[in-house]
Amino acid sequence: MAACLAEGTTLIENASIEPEIVDLANMLCAMGARIYGAGTNTIRVDGASRLHGAVYRVMPDRMEAGTFALAAAISGGQVSMDGRVGRWMGALTGKLRDAGATVRADSDIYEVVAPAKLRAVDIQTYPYPGFPTDLQAPFTTVMTQAEGNSSIHETMYDGRLQYVAELRRMGAHITVSGSGRTAMVHGPSPLEGTPVCALDIRSGAAMVLAGLAAEGSTQISNVVYIDRGYEDICAKLQGLGAQITREAEVDHPCPVEDAREPIEWGMVPYGVNGAS
Repeated sequence: MAACLAEGTTLIENASIEPEIVDLANMLCAMGARIYGAGTNTIRVDGASRLHGAVYRVMPDRMEAGTFALAAAISGGQVSMDGRVGRWMGALTGKLRDAGATVRADSDIYEVVAPAKLRAVDIQTYPYPGFPTDLQAPFTTVMTQAEGNSSIHETMYDGRLQYVAELRRMGAHITVSGSGRTAMVHGPSPLEGTPVCALDIRSGAAMVLAGLAAEGSTQISNVVYIDRGYEDICAKLQGLGAQITREAEVDHPCPVEDAREPIEWGMVPYGVNGAS
């Protein structure tokens, strides 16, 4: 973005190849920017003197779509979305099918129907088009309800498995390697509602999914992170039949001391009633 109006040519090496980068570049080009190579490891930007207005339709949020797809899988339900998002969901689609879910992905609809019994599936995160790190925590949560052992290997970020302690508080049987990069999920594990904490955007979503599958009520604190990644998630899940409410603000500190991101106390929690 900065290079669009800089003098001369800017070369960005080791660039992200995620589809959102391509979408951003396409929008900037529609505004008069000169960007080449978006979607590859090297992006060249020839500076322009000015940008102008444009009309542009932003791509769907594949991480939000993936979270709702996994919500259907863990709750034994079904969810349908606009089919346009399916073109970027290949890795998740494959793993959902491996787990026994029925996935319809065409131009009109992206639909996930949960199986009678989930099967254990191994995943390893990787840059696009590999399995996205942002869906690792929600997928791990789904695997707590699957038959067998699932290996979860995180290649992108350190400390991304800290949320496992929260799932254990709910009854999940998960072991983490000494390196902190690999988790083994032993399922199925009955989950029980208890106060838990969102450590970041996606681990917060994972707590919501765990609450959907748990017996009793789950209270999730520090939801400022969930709000950053999901617009009005309560209303959307309520529309799908979930029992989830946003409760009054309370002083409910995070039970995990060594959180990956700074914790802000007193955030408004979510209350999730599961096993319905």
